[in-house]
Amino acid sequence: MRTRSILITATVLLGLLPVPAHAAEGADTHGVMSVRHLPNGETEYVLYSPAPGVSEQELFEHLQKKGVPGLVSPRQSEGVGVMAGNCRYGTAYALEEGTCPAAAWLKSGRTRPLVHFNDHSSWRWRVATGAAKWHRSPKIDVQSAWNSCPWQTTGIHCVDVQSYDFGNTSSGGFTGWRLDGLRYFIEGSVYVRFNDRISAGTNVYDMIVCHEFGHAIGMGHSTDFYRSCMFPDYKLGLTEPSADDYNLLYYVSYPG
Repeated sequence: MRTRSILITATVLLGLLPVPAHAAEGADTHGVMSVRHLPNGETEYVLYSPAPGVSEQELFEHLQKKGVPGLVSPRQSEGVGVMAGNCRYGTAYALEEGTCPAAAWLKSGRTRPLVHFNDHSSWRWRVATGAAKWHRSPKIDVQSAWNSCPWQTTGIHCVDVQSYDFGNTSSGGFTGWRLDGLRYFIEGSVYVRFNDRISAGTNVYDMIVCHEFGHAIGMGHSTDFYRSCMFPDYKLGLTEPSADDYNLLYYVSYPG
């Protein structure tokens, strides 16, 4: 299954599945990553997405002042862009800029992986609506509930969701995760956070939820600035996954 992901995306790169003309060759804002190597040998990644109107560099400096460890300077990643990896479908990329094999959840005895967002966020974050958008994929089940996750039920992957006031020069939201050697998410390591300081319209809040939940199930960024909530610029207020996003899940991240 891991090998199959790489073969399928190779056909995309060869042009058998063309990239639409509305795809951007890069984005102004890809986010700021922190990478921490833990004592147990695992590596923790956190991807911070800038709040609307905040640049990558401003976000990086804000996080530096907060003492966030393992930050990767935006200047270090200049020229890498959103189109770095081979695990993609059209305009959609797997997590960590298309790194292969694509990050994914285990099925854990189920027909499809089941990801449950355990919601502790404030009222403005429409968590159930965001979960339902990714649940439309036939390859992964996504659900949510307030302050509840049936972790006792076999095969349910719980993702903690909370919101705080991070300040107005910080991230709109961020997602953290750890992966095992086969690039499956490690149980209990994935979490999502939203910034309650943001003052914006419903479409911006909904884009942030859709975007961060996409990261939590294995989606990277998209180059589709017309249609995809995974495009890394919250100012656009894109509230839905694109067809390429769903196809990435179907053919690349969860192909079996």
